[in-house]
Amino acid sequence: TGRKQINTTMSKRTTNAKFRTVDVDQYNEDNFEDALLDGDSAGPDASGDGYLAVSDAELSKLLADNKISEALAALLAKPPVNVKSSAVKDQAANQVLRVLMHTKQSDIDRVVQALDEAHVDTLMKYVYRCFELVKENHALLLVWHEKVLARGQIGSIVRALSDRKRV
Repeated sequence: TGRKQINTTMSKRTTNAKFRTVDVDQYNEDNFEDALLDGDSAGPDASGDGYLAVSDAELSKLLADNKISEALAALLAKPPVNVKSSAVKDQAANQVLRVLMHTKQSDIDRVVQALDEAHVDTLMKYVYRCFELVKENHALLLVWHEKVLARGQIGSIVRALSDRKRV
């Protein structure tokens, strides 16, 4: 009889739903991403129109002036992580690849050290993305990976590979 009384008491306690004041379904990531990319709050970024942080002409001018750090910082400041258009993401990745390939190997360490922590993680994402884009001769990308790893430690790789927001 004592056991039966405990079970009925527990069942009475669990049927009380007053503690359920938070609607956890509103925090579902899929609902959040759809709302962000479909509604008016997404702005021009959702479609990708006019999204690129730096135009190709501006990037060419920065590279011609040998302002590698400024060009890379500008590209990493606004990565297209919330854009659905793969063409925009490809174009942004190609711009970063241009900067990475334009940099002299002796300047890579200086450029990486000039970046802040958030940009280092974004750069690591782009390094992995550039491995997908370049079909041969990954030597320079491996140097970039080594320098970014030295700056961001192993956590940079973990954050780059585990983040659902792709560049």
